[in-house]
Amino acid sequence: MTIGSRLLLAATMLGANAGCYAKDIAALTPGDVDLENGYAENLRTKTGFLWQATLWPETVAAIRSYLAVRPEPARPEWSDRLFLTAVGFPAHHETSKIVQGRFVTHESDALGQATAKLLRELGIKRPGVSFGAWRHTFSSLAAPFGQLHIIKRIMGHEIEGSTDDYMKLRPDQLRPVTEGVRGLLLGARGEGEQLRSVA
Repeated sequence: MTIGSRLLLAATMLGANAGCYAKDIAALTPGDVDLENGYAENLRTKTGFLWQATLWPETVAAIRSYLAVRPEPARPEWSDRLFLTAVGFPAHHETSKIVQGRFVTHESDALGQATAKLLRELGIKRPGVSFGAWRHTFSSLAAPFGQLHIIKRIMGHEIEGSTDDYMKLRPDQLRPVTEGVRGLLLGARGEGEQLRSVA
């Protein structure tokens, strides 16, 4: 597998496992992910709210596979990013420059582009089907497996009525939800089975 395909697989597993958007995955640092204990957390890039998730064995394996070939960062300021493209850029980043006296921001989304390319190759690209669809899939499948505030914490949503949106939940509180979604996506056996789309 190429660096790009390992990156896409690891990111896709995180998207399915925890309902992460590409920006949230690209913002992860090595300190945010505990592969030994199967756990990840960070603040959402859009809202700043905490998200936490227990990781499936398949997700951990995909991340380890990517890390075995992770390239060096193209710039020193990207050295703390867990996921880098084959040329050492963050999997999602923005750059700004001045054009005719105005700031212009360019967004580079390697994960979104790679997902779109794969969907086109498979002949299943259509409006609304993108990397972000994993977040919607997770949200739809998670409902039967846990209380709403736990699902919101995994997805990094604001928890209404909470005095502390950053108070951490224990992994054993998160696991029934993530494992429930895993069972639906990967089947009862989980390990060794192909991830299949339910969109």
